[in-house]
Order: sequence, then C-alpha cells, then structure tokens
Amino acid sequence: MPYREAGHLGAPVPEISFTHDGLEPILKSARTNDLLGATYASCGKSEEAISKFQLAASASAPDQVRWAWLAAQKLPGFDERQWQEHLRSALLQAESRSETSAYPSWWDYTAGALSVGARKQATGRAEFSESPAAPRSHAGVPLYAPGPLCGGAIMKSPALEQPTKK
Repeated sequence: MPYREAGHLGAPVPEISFTHDGLEPILKSARTNDLLGATYASCGKSEEAISKFQLAASASAPDQVRWAWLAAQKLPGFDERQWQEHLRSALLQAESRSETSAYPSWWDYTAGALSVGARKQATGRAEFSESPAAPRSHAGVPLYAPGPLCGGAIMKSPALEQPTKK
C-alpha cells in the first residue's frame, strides 16, 4: 500500500546528501503534515490521519497558518471564527514581512494564500497568482493533494486552482 511509503518519508537515501540533514524542517511543516493526513485518510488510516492533522493544526508561524487551518477543518471541534482570527493575524504578519524581508515573493505568496482563507477572495487570488512563488501547474495539469494514492478521490486544494476566465 502506498500509505506505508508515507511512514518512510524523510528516511536518508545514501546517494542523496540533503536527505541526511536537510529534510527535517520540510517534514515537520504544517503543509507536509496536512498532506500526509489526507493521504492516510484516503487510505482509511484514521488514527494516523488524525495525528498528522493535529500536528499540522498546531502550527503558528505565519507561513504555516493556512495549512494549519486546512488541517483543523478535518478535526472535530473546528471553530471557524477562531481560525478566521488566526488567518487575519497571520495575514497582517505576512504583509508586513513582504515589505521588509529579503524574500518578498514568499511573503506575497503567503499573504495571497492567507487572504483566500480569510475570505478576501478577490484580493487573495490576485496576490496569489501574481506572486513568482505561487505554484504553477505543469503542462496544464493542476497541482493536487495526494488523494488518489489508495484509490480515493482526487483532492484539489482550492487555493491552487486558477481563476476561470470568462
């Protein structure tokens, strides 16, 4: 089963040096934990999924809050009002950092993604799509979460969808 491979994510590969000391921040990110939770959930591994969603939902760094919010929605007791406050606070921090950081594209991307989550759809989509750091599809294929690994439904991330042109 492909979900078993998720348990080995981050294991060192002898021929690839960065797997020995460079993956930990990525593996501990809210995004990775949310996506792993979705993988486990689609494979019927609810205990593992809940554990990953809880890890993701506990993230508080501004560039992790959107993924924390997405994970929290998959847990019992989700409080939308509380999370809207978290999203707005993280959005203000991201906007401030985009003005002062050496990585303004990252913070523009983060601000756009948070704006979408904070219900500022038009602003968020514009900031998100204009940021050079925004994910792009390859050859017209949109980016997806790992839903189909166990025969589950494909899970699109709404923030990764491109606005439709009329």
